[in-house]
Amino acid sequence: MFGQLSHELGVNVPASEAWELYSALRLAKLVEEEPASGIEKIDVIEGDGGAGTILKLTFAVVHVWL
Repeated sequence: MFGQLSHELGVNVPASEAWELYSALRLAKLVEEEPASGIEKIDVIEGDGGAGTILKLTFAVVHVWL
């Protein structure tokens, strides 16, 4: 399956701080460590966090009992 998903989010920090988080794949590690994110694992397929980096996200299984 191939596709593209994008989302914009405003953050209340200086651009230099936001870029420091995004550019080094630190954001991916933070999201992976947060249980409420629903993401179980993030693998870097290609790149170093800069433009063109490809990530594989594995979502946690959610069980719903009715």
